[in-house]
Amino acid sequence: MDLVVEDSDGENIVAREMGESDWMPEATVDAHEVEVFVQEVDAATGGLVGALRPLGRFAPTARIVFQNTPYEDHNLRVIVRAYAADGTPDSPSLREAATQMTVLVQRETAAPTVTQAGEASQTEITLEVGGYSQFALRRKVRVADNADMTGAAETITAAAGAGLSRVVVVNRADTETEAQTIYVRVSHSSSTDGPFGAESDAQAFTFADDAGAGGSSGGGDPFGREQIPL
Repeated sequence: MDLVVEDSDGENIVAREMGESDWMPEATVDAHEVEVFVQEVDAATGGLVGALRPLGRFAPTARIVFQNTPYEDHNLRVIVRAYAADGTPDSPSLREAATQMTVLVQRETAAPTVTQAGEASQTEITLEVGGYSQFALRRKVRVADNADMTGAAETITAAAGAGLSRVVVVNRADTETEAQTIYVRVSHSSSTDGPFGAESDAQAFTFADDAGAGGSSGGGDPFGREQIPL
């Protein structure tokens, strides 16, 4: 087959591959309105699950609120398709929309409480962590030598079958012989890969020296006992 390229008058027929999307010109005007769709994301696999749901058409400056239902909600894939005033969309299909984002559902937004339980030893400080819910899947603990947390060591723990433990034990090497003050901040996340909520305030705790003196103490109870005075 010969391919001839030359000027022609009148209407023309253009042949192209059937698998290609319709060509859309670059947007040259501001959006007149936007259409918003959402689809759930499986937190374990990152894949899309369920049906793509339309939320409606809105002004480009509209504020949209997603309802949060504990135990049921997933992270959401949000697709926004813009339209010009004459109804022309900014993309040939939803999957090719220029504006797409993943909204991570975060149920652990409040800062947890952190209390020392018992006496600190030379090598261990036992902390009780509270103020988090059954939705917490991960815990981040930051430990530093100063209140502004510069150079903090960070540890992230994932929940096991029974959830996160209320007990956090901070250890140091048994070769340290002097009393040492550290600062601790804790936060939680309800996602396996998403952001963490608010951190607890930086609180000071002190390891004892090698004679067992100088350490901090506290009345926290990591075992959750209810004490009733008689």
